[in-house]
Amino acid sequence: MTTARKMNWTIIDAYTTLITKYGGHEEARALLDLLMSLPGTNIDQMLLRPIREHGDLEMARELYRWSVDENGLREKAPYEALHALGYMGLEECSADLVKLLRADHWHITKNACLGLLHLNCSAYRDEIEALLNESFGKGLFIEFLPALASQVADRSIVPRLAEWGNTSASTDCNAGLILGMALFGSEERETIRQILRNPDWDAHDGGTGTRYWAYAAMQHVGILFAELIEDVKTLSEQPISKRELEHRLDVLHAMLECKLNGYEKPIRFMTINPESIAAIYSDLFEWTGADTDDSLIGLISQQLPEEEDLLEKYYHLRDKMELAMRYEAEMEHFRAKKGARDDKNRSIE
Repeated sequence: MTTARKMNWTIIDAYTTLITKYGGHEEARALLDLLMSLPGTNIDQMLLRPIREHGDLEMARELYRWSVDENGLREKAPYEALHALGYMGLEECSADLVKLLRADHWHITKNACLGLLHLNCSAYRDEIEALLNESFGKGLFIEFLPALASQVADRSIVPRLAEWGNTSASTDCNAGLILGMALFGSEERETIRQILRNPDWDAHDGGTGTRYWAYAAMQHVGILFAELIEDVKTLSEQPISKRELEHRLDVLHAMLECKLNGYEKPIRFMTINPESIAAIYSDLFEWTGADTDDSLIGLISQQLPEEEDLLEKYYHLRDKMELAMRYEAEMEHFRAKKGARDDKNRSIE
């Protein structure tokens, strides 16, 4: 336990990310025990990722009893427990999460909304819908409340959400709007694509957290990196402002950073982008001819020569992607060998 308190944050993040991807129930059980023995630490959020991914309803009920009482979230219990309870499918916590939507605390309302996305909200439809209607048109509001739109309305609400974001919502509050529209599925592909293109949405902003949810939205509606790269290349051939081209390059870079960081699924039922790092790398950095650099680095050098920081970001991105490709190849080799061993063991049995 002492070691856990002193261990580097990045190291813990690496381990918990690995367990989230490749672990199981046994690891989740051990981490839940650790979480409850070390309340109020800065590693709670990281521990909850593999717990929610691999935990079962019995563990969810245990987490519920430990983290929530009649007054709401218990002292020192992590906010992210509310998200995890819904993610693990604990329907009996729905009333508590709905009650916490009106809490005067950003982290609590965010995680209550994310938890409710996984639960049956039909009994609370009127309450959630009323709260959403109270918020429409405001600049500042319960940021993740619009994410619940698909729980209380059909797709006809999407233009209202888009208009809200285009006209009055603060960029500090637009992550929930982006997520809410994306959760209506691939039919809103073009809606999310236009948001990624629009500088007013700040889809690449890491300070507000918008980039994380823009990336999740992009995945869920089925937008591929190949399309974003082609958008940039096509735009560069047209008479457009440098600001617009720079924005698309910033968004593309931000989305790729999210993919390389191995962001887990924040919503259990969301889809994951299927493109390999190698395929994206080829689209980004390979030359189509022997004499002219028509990669994205060449494009930036030719059309935005004054943007040295942007060019440097893409050089760093290329280095990171080369490392990621090696890891991707190693994991593919490992999975192939494991599959061969499993097949052999089954044939022996």
